[in-house]
Amino acid sequence: TTITTRLKTPFLAALLAASLLGCASNPGSNQTDKARYYASWTGAMQDSTQVRAGTPAPAAQVFNDQSIRQVVRLSVGGERIRIKVSNLFGTTPVTFSGVQVAKSVGGSGIDAASSQAVQFGGQASVTLAAGEERMSDAVAMPVAPLADIAVTMYFAAPSTVTTLHTLGRQTAYIAQGQQLAAATLASDKVNQRQSYYGLTAVEVASADPARVVVDRKN
Repeated sequence: TTITTRLKTPFLAALLAASLLGCASNPGSNQTDKARYYASWTGAMQDSTQVRAGTPAPAAQVFNDQSIRQVVRLSVGGERIRIKVSNLFGTTPVTFSGVQVAKSVGGSGIDAASSQAVQFGGQASVTLAAGEERMSDAVAMPVAPLADIAVTMYFAAPSTVTTLHTLGRQTAYIAQGQQLAAATLASDKVNQRQSYYGLTAVEVASADPARVVVDRKN
C-alpha cells in the first residue's frame, strides 16, 4: 500500500512515517510469519449523550433479538482480518451474542459462502463492561484493497448501544432475529440507519509492508 502526500517540513514527514509504522502490530510470535496488522478501517466513536457542532444529534440504539449488518470499505488488503467492538461510552454491560464477517455484494447482501463467525478469546459471544473495547481473534479471510465487507452483529437480549459513529454515510441494516449468515435481509422487514454502532475498527494482516512517499520539494 502506498500513500502519497506533500509535506512542507522534514519534521512533518518524519512524524507521518513514524505514526504509520506505529499503527502496525505483530500478530504473533511465529518468526516465519511476516504479516503484520494494519488499521484498514476505523470509525470515530461518539457518546450518544453528547452533541457536537456540525453533526447530527446522536441517538442510542436499543437492540432486542435483532441483527445489524454494517458495511465498511477497507483500505489495506491482506490474508486475515480482526475487528474491534466497543462499549467505550456505555454505562452498563453490552453483550454481542454473535458476530460474523463476510464479503459484501451490495446493499444488505453478502456472499454467503464467505461468511465466517468471529470469536473473542475462542468464544462466539462477548460481553463488554462499561468503558471496555475488545479486539477479536483473527479470521482467515483474504480481502483485496478497497474491498467492502459486511460485519453482522446479533443482540439476543435488550441491549442499549451508546457508542456510535453518527455520521457514517453508509447504510446499516437492522433486522429482527438472528440473521448473522443470511444472504440478504428482506427490505420490507429491515430498518435502516446511517450510523455505525459498537464497531470501531477492522484490522487486516498483510505481509506487504505499508510505504509512505513524501514530497519535500515544497
